[in-house]
Amino acid sequence: WHDIKKYVLAIEAVAATGNDAALQQNIALIRDSFAQTGTLVDVGNQEANIILNHCIQKAKMHDIQVKMDVSIPETLGISAVDLSVIIGNTFDNAIEECQRLEPKDRNIIVELKQKNGMMVYVIDNPCLTESMKKKGRVHGYGLSNVRNCITKYKGTMRTERNDGRYQVVVHLNVGSAKTVVDV
Repeated sequence: WHDIKKYVLAIEAVAATGNDAALQQNIALIRDSFAQTGTLVDVGNQEANIILNHCIQKAKMHDIQVKMDVSIPETLGISAVDLSVIIGNTFDNAIEECQRLEPKDRNIIVELKQKNGMMVYVIDNPCLTESMKKKGRVHGYGLSNVRNCITKYKGTMRTERNDGRYQVVVHLNVGSAKTVVDV
């Protein structure tokens, strides 16, 4: 997973040469690499599977338990890129917050459902009572990028800190299961 950008660059470089045999060989190598990462969940949607499995693997590396309640169709009304931005950034934040806690207290609860043109995504994790401001130039963009994706779908996002838990709730208007293309 760590090297996905490198894989894409390698494929683009080989594709530019016009060597179809080399391109197919590289694609096979990448497929094998992904197969070795293993599947932790299968929610019936290939894009969501990839995103969620990646996030769950990251959580498990930090001794974080993940509980999921997912009910989505095979085809979503949101682009894989936007879904990845929303889930990836909020999941990363939840993992980061859980790392501040004792291993026995680390857990993340995820709900992802789509029905009647509405997608609901909820991520809930324990948190310390005080908020930790992140330092550095790369911090602070995650939720901003999530908000930009939500705006595309005329959706809403609510964050809440209550009783030692932090929750992000996202509602997206995804219409019927039409594919959304980023431009």
